[in-house]
Amino acid sequence: MTRTHFSRAFNQLERIVCTVALLGFVTLIFAQIVSRQLFGHSIAWTEELSVYLFVWFAYFGASFAALHFAHNRVTFQVKRLPRQAAVLLLLIADGCWLLFTVSVIWVSADFVMFKSLPYWDSQTLGVPMRWVYLVIPVSFLMMALRIVQATVARVRSGVDQPFSVALSLTSADDEPDDDEPPSQGRAL
Repeated sequence: MTRTHFSRAFNQLERIVCTVALLGFVTLIFAQIVSRQLFGHSIAWTEELSVYLFVWFAYFGASFAALHFAHNRVTFQVKRLPRQAAVLLLLIADGCWLLFTVSVIWVSADFVMFKSLPYWDSQTLGVPMRWVYLVIPVSFLMMALRIVQATVARVRSGVDQPFSVALSLTSADDEPDDDEPPSQGRAL
């Protein structure tokens, strides 16, 4: 499998997980509202499953946002620096972010694999909580890969504006919408 095929599959995995989770929790919440309002009866398991789907959606969405530099970032100080200093500061910030994600992977994987009790199941569904909490190390691993991928692309492209880099990382199948603003990147 080539790097572009892997990247495309990686993008599809995140999109599929996010889409299924979003559709799932919205459908379950809608069904719960209809059930309560029309039939006066609550479907207990839908609340728990919709919360789990929402959490998975949020974590995988955060991973996908890392590729597009869509996370909040304070940049006013970077804009006032000379270009080389700005690039260095952004690389240091991305390095700190990467260290944070690796530490979360380490702690959460340790918890999921070794510290969570094997008989600890969810209240309504009876699903082992390890499967629920597995989203943390998996999504942070994906986020770490995305940080590295986006930072390498930023350095290679010579553009210091996140939007430009995000556009250059999308494949031919993932073209941006026409209503997105044009790139405002400046060469380094």
